[in-house]
Amino acid sequence: MLSKILEIQNHKINAGKKQSRCPSPFPKEEKRRTLSKKLQEGSLSALKEMLSKQKQEAQMGAAGPFQEIPTMQQVVEAAGSLKIDPSAQVMQLYHKMVDTLLHIHREGIQETTFFLDNDAFSSSIFHGAKITITEYSTAPKIFNIHFFADGKTLAIFEPHAHELVNSLQNGKFGFGVHRLDTSLLTEDEKHAIPPVERDLEKEKDNPQ
Repeated sequence: MLSKILEIQNHKINAGKKQSRCPSPFPKEEKRRTLSKKLQEGSLSALKEMLSKQKQEAQMGAAGPFQEIPTMQQVVEAAGSLKIDPSAQVMQLYHKMVDTLLHIHREGIQETTFFLDNDAFSSSIFHGAKITITEYSTAPKIFNIHFFADGKTLAIFEPHAHELVNSLQNGKFGFGVHRLDTSLLTEDEKHAIPPVERDLEKEKDNPQ
């Protein structure tokens, strides 16, 4: 009887050993360690910061090419770098009209005078007129224009002077026009020395 009991007990022990050697098809998961309250708060704060950053980047990306707004300095520099590139037709007309050009630079003043005296332009009513353009260093790329011609030419030009100024102002050429004046040009004044050059001649004659 005792031997039978021992045999049964031994059988149970051997069976238990066999079962322990075979891995369980559903192993128990290890229990996760509970994070401290301080660590939980830090992780939550980091997560919020990451989500906020992603949201800002998404909003900036949605703006497309307009996401980088230029500063006022960049706008001014870009406007200052604009150059007029006249077409071949404009240059051809210029060479047909202008035979003489004077450019004077003195103490912050630049003055350019165009004489419309080319022989190829002799059939035009504007032949013999002159245009003086003045620029001051205190107002760069803002020009004063003075048109000199005889009475007959001025009678045709003056009614359209305002339209000319508007066209120059709105043409996005990279410069502005402060004023446009007209004056009667006598025969003796057609090739007169411009005012700024006359001042230079006076200084040469009367050195200090």
